[in-house]
Amino acid sequence: QSMFALLVHWLWAYLAGGHDMLMSCFDTSKMSRFAIIGFLFGFSSVFGFLGQSKLTPGSYLIVGQSSIIIVPVLWRLIFRTAIPVLSWVHIFMTAVGIYMYFLADMEGGDSGEDSVIGILYAFTKVSMSAIAAVNSDKYLKTLKDIPFPVQVAYVLPFKAAACLATCVILPPHRFPPAQYRPGGAFHDMNLIVVVILIHSLGDTVISGVVVNVFDAVAKALIAVCGIIFPTWVVSYILGWDKVDWGTDSGKLKVSGAVVVVAMAFAYVLGRSQAKELSSKADRVAELEQMQQQQERYSGSANIELGTRKEDGASA
Repeated sequence: QSMFALLVHWLWAYLAGGHDMLMSCFDTSKMSRFAIIGFLFGFSSVFGFLGQSKLTPGSYLIVGQSSIIIVPVLWRLIFRTAIPVLSWVHIFMTAVGIYMYFLADMEGGDSGEDSVIGILYAFTKVSMSAIAAVNSDKYLKTLKDIPFPVQVAYVLPFKAAACLATCVILPPHRFPPAQYRPGGAFHDMNLIVVVILIHSLGDTVISGVVVNVFDAVAKALIAVCGIIFPTWVVSYILGWDKVDWGTDSGKLKVSGAVVVVAMAFAYVLGRSQAKELSSKADRVAELEQMQQQQERYSGSANIELGTRKEDGASA
């Protein structure tokens, strides 16, 4: 998927800016700045697949909301960004909701061992994605002179290398024997794999466009909406996720899910309003500064005019 996406972005760069923009995708000095981001995104993708293999779709997306906990903490530690007290309340309640959901899931849903392993995989995926997202936001927003397809082309080679490296890093620490996987990397290629590949590529491109055109708040809001539909609706229709409404674990699971979604909405909207208020406060401070400068200028002009009048009278 990463290599296919890389080819698409090379083509995009060529169509958008011709040969010069395409060659800029191979600027190694700039590519090296995105190496860590690409590796983190690659490892997070692999752990995401491992988490999905152990958890139901609804459970996987619920633990995915732990990014609402991790990202603000990273912003606070790395960039010293002030976070309102109400946002910390939303973050704490989101953590409580996730704990409620999985407490019920381990009791009445997935097997306990699979749930624990799946949570570890998913949490590792979310942590790596959060670190990569914070760093990519730092770089992408400061490199406005580099076109978007070129920026993505800097990241994808390292993402592909990281995905390939996990074949050796993770058990069984080697590539599968050829006799068990004829066709190598294309052994499992079928229609559903192609659909997943196209969907994953589209999700990557659209996420990047949303962050660049809008901001991370809009992307987070869309992700929260995605928990409800299609994930929950389709999962329960197809029987992938189940809730026993008559048991305590079923009620706890639903309650935890509702808390997570509600707090995620509240957090995202609260952050959006906080950014808007901060922008207005900056604008007010700017206007006050302009007014003070104008008053100083007017005062200086009046003093100068008075001095001239006194000189004229003396003459």
